[in-house]
Amino acid sequence: MKLSKFEEFIINNSSKYNIEKGKELLKNKELLKLNVHKNDYIYNIYGSFKKENSNEFFSSHLKIDTKNEKIISCRCGCDYFLDISKNDKNIYICKHLYATGFKFTEAAKANLKKKSPENIKKNILNKLYYIDEIKNINNSVEKTKLTLSISIKEVVETNGKNFDISLYINNEYSYPVLSINEWLNSYFNKEEYIIGKGLIYTYKKYYISKEDKELLEYLYEYSCEFNSNKSTVRVSNKFLRRLFSKLIDRKVKLIFNSTTYLCNIKKSDLPLFFTLKQMKDKYILTTRKNHPIPLNDRFDVFMYDKDIYIPSSEQIEIYKVLFNELKNKNVIEINKNISIEELKDLLAYLNIAGEKINLDNNIIEIINKNTEVILYFKKQSDRYICNAVLICDHEEVDYKTVINDRNLYEKYGKKLRIIESELNKNRFYYRNETFEFLGTDDEYYDFLKYGIKKLNNIAKINISNNDNFFNFKKIEFSDFSLNINRDNKYDFSFKLDKINEYDFKNIIKEYKESKSYIKLSDGSYIDLNNTEISNILDIFSILNIESEKSILDINKLYYLNEKIKDNKSFLEVRKNLENVIKEITDIGELKFTIPDDLNGNLRGYQMEGYKWFKSLSYFNLGGILADEMGLGKTIQTITFLLSEKLKKSLVVVPTSLIYNWISEFNKFAPALKIGIVYGDVKERKKIIQDSDKYNILITTYGLLKNDIDDYKEINFEYLILDEGQNINNYKTQTAKVVREINSSIRFVLTGTPIENNLIELWSIFDFIMPGYLYSKDEFTRKFLKDDKNMLEELKLLISPYILKRNKKDVLKELPDKIENKVLVTLPKKQKELYDSLLLEIKNKINNERGKENTIELFSYLMKLRQMCLDPSLILESYSGNNGKLNVTEEIIEKNINEHKIVIFSQFTSMLKRIEEKIKYKNINYVYLDGSTSAKKRIELVEQFNNDENIRIFLISLKAGGTGLNLTSSDTVIHFDPWYNPGVHDQASDRAHRIGQKRVVNIYKLIAKDTIEETIYLMQEYKKNLINEVLENDDITDNDVLNRLSNEQIINIILR
Repeated sequence: MKLSKFEEFIINNSSKYNIEKGKELLKNKELLKLNVHKNDYIYNIYGSFKKENSNEFFSSHLKIDTKNEKIISCRCGCDYFLDISKNDKNIYICKHLYATGFKFTEAAKANLKKKSPENIKKNILNKLYYIDEIKNINNSVEKTKLTLSISIKEVVETNGKNFDISLYINNEYSYPVLSINEWLNSYFNKEEYIIGKGLIYTYKKYYISKEDKELLEYLYEYSCEFNSNKSTVRVSNKFLRRLFSKLIDRKVKLIFNSTTYLCNIKKSDLPLFFTLKQMKDKYILTTRKNHPIPLNDRFDVFMYDKDIYIPSSEQIEIYKVLFNELKNKNVIEINKNISIEELKDLLAYLNIAGEKINLDNNIIEIINKNTEVILYFKKQSDRYICNAVLICDHEEVDYKTVINDRNLYEKYGKKLRIIESELNKNRFYYRNETFEFLGTDDEYYDFLKYGIKKLNNIAKINISNNDNFFNFKKIEFSDFSLNINRDNKYDFSFKLDKINEYDFKNIIKEYKESKSYIKLSDGSYIDLNNTEISNILDIFSILNIESEKSILDINKLYYLNEKIKDNKSFLEVRKNLENVIKEITDIGELKFTIPDDLNGNLRGYQMEGYKWFKSLSYFNLGGILADEMGLGKTIQTITFLLSEKLKKSLVVVPTSLIYNWISEFNKFAPALKIGIVYGDVKERKKIIQDSDKYNILITTYGLLKNDIDDYKEINFEYLILDEGQNINNYKTQTAKVVREINSSIRFVLTGTPIENNLIELWSIFDFIMPGYLYSKDEFTRKFLKDDKNMLEELKLLISPYILKRNKKDVLKELPDKIENKVLVTLPKKQKELYDSLLLEIKNKINNERGKENTIELFSYLMKLRQMCLDPSLILESYSGNNGKLNVTEEIIEKNINEHKIVIFSQFTSMLKRIEEKIKYKNINYVYLDGSTSAKKRIELVEQFNNDENIRIFLISLKAGGTGLNLTSSDTVIHFDPWYNPGVHDQASDRAHRIGQKRVVNIYKLIAKDTIEETIYLMQEYKKNLINEVLENDDITDNDVLNRLSNEQIINIILR
């Protein structure tokens, strides 16, 4: 096989791009090693390369059959070759294989040259020198490399202009060659030559690059006269192109028009830019103001932007026509009456002559008139491909033909570039003569969701029969069924069309994780953001349905009914579920009568509360009675328990309320036998053991923890928790103990089912109906995120099982409750002490940031709050004025004669200070804190309500905030604020409840410019957020505040 034949194979199987890139690899010496193994007429050629941005290496391999003149195989370790070879089994020459083959041909040619008759005549030593030179070219360090540079100077003579060439040899210094003729003869005859002081050229010691050698050969062969000084070579301007062709990609010094330039030599077309506009009756062609300068008369070499260009002959011929007129006028005017074909021809010429043509919209419209693009999409194996076809003049022309035909491309290139740009944006790239999708799954989803619509605006879309791959797949359900099973649960089933169960489970999983789409096992996509699909998946996600057959508890049927009630997507579902839904929704039709032996009357809303108890228990379900304080949760519960007196019940209450409950049972349901599990251990055990003798057992949270083992063998029908917020922290011992009681149905009474965060709601529901609101982790994942829709789903889930009414809505006759925020300005001395303490604490926090512990931070908070109340609480020596105490005295003096007053404080030490003031003024009062026994509480309440002489009730907020009926008072003072609004509301409602005849005034004392203002704002904000979850229809935020974290405490202090 001739070398020329092998070269032809290499070139024909490689692209222009890879040929240019392969040459760059050789130029940059990125081919590290070349090995050749010959076996008869089979050549194995190996190249070695280093990966970009990596220390790893890879090889290339060409296998050639010289006898049969063919390439047997090729292989390369580069990513691009591996990617192409997966789908294309033809011979493909990448840039690394081209560089390997080209280097082989160069080496082979050199070897042939070495064996030529002329070289054979040379002595053996010179042959060895030549081998040494080859070694040095391949990066050996035995010889020192010299480089050449030249300077070109314009010489204007009578017969025209020529150019003088000066030569320089560079080592550590640059040496001018004083006699170019002598140097060339010495070099080619391999003789010593004194270049300059300190540099003597010898063949054994120095070498020059192949490119520099070619330049010397050109100068050596050039037939022209040397100047008298012999330091320059004069080149005629008509041969300038040939000279510069030997200097491509070099920098040369050019002296032209008496100005010196440092120019890059580029073998490329001039980067000309043309603009063609339509103006009235003319086409106007313009270019940039700085024009290329021809360096010779033949117009084949130009200087432009300080670089020298060697353009193609095509560009030269066209630019010659345009040059003079553009140079003189900077504009060419063309009559508008030329035909469209002539206009297209003009553009074709300009495209050859220029790098870029800017056309105005009028011209683009003319050129592309009656032209459209069709995009054919199809799936081929695991590839998504698109073929672009141009319809022009009623003929189809494919994309490949257009881009390979200059005239066609010039006519329609702009339109195709727009199409290609849009395809590229959607990650379809042109390769192997088609556009192929090379993006990620996320990007393909974006293409289906948005990109294909945009493409449809600029091209006609044609999709093959596999349209599931270029449109989102739909989820189609049918044959919905819901039937009760032996376990009194419901078998829920349906059929899926064209989606297998494995994919369906993944659809649910991805939807729960808020993914936008899912790619199915067959490669098609489903848009999980589609409204119709998300409506169904919302339900399936909430109901934990993950297959075509699931089991539903009856408690989830209320939710299902609400979701499908008015939704058109569920018409078939509702029709199939009609009978079961009717059964649960018609419960309201049942007649639940009030027990005859109830010793009292229920108000209308209390009657509804009783029916709510009965309805839920009818289906063995529990719930939360969350009526506002003072609406009679106790009597509603007692009425229900009285109606179920044949079933055993357990009521658990706070210690402070046990006698209240006993009193209420005796008052409203004297027929019930109540077992009071209270007192010493023996008495309690006895009552528990004799539980069958009682309709109801009542105990306290504290005693339940002590006696839990005694309850193990008892099965209760009903378990009622009063003040159920006691279990809103699922981690507490109390929350764990109540779950151990064997009971069928559980109810919780609390005016504040959420005090701080939604996990508290989950904790209570997990007691009432374990698992209904999922595990804690799943509940957190579903609902504790910034997703308004999921909070709506939560409201829908809990609404049947929470009954919450406000006094303003159901007790129209109840007098108003007026809240008064009283900003108290602290006396100067007290404020100075407060500011001093605050500064000290801020400094400590800032110095210990990141090391704080909760106990220490709470101590800081406590000290600041106490300083707001009374500095003497922490500084015994303080004898100054007290702002809040002064205001309290003013309120007492103003109201004491006409109104009874209740004063709440969280600090018993503060209550003692107030008590001293009251005693001093000889006002009759009663006092209650955590040390007051349950029995004594009842006596104090009766004494306060019945004795007109007792005008004030001092109460510790924690001890007396619940379970007291103080309707004889109508003035409430909250001496100090705290972050939980529910605690204050419950305390205020000791007075504002059924039985109150007068308007209740509530005074909240807030120390101005202190942390109390911050706490008050937090309290108001939290109250709004809790109401949004439990009451309002418009949920705007789900960030119900957690219990105070370290960061929150710091923010309160540093605010």
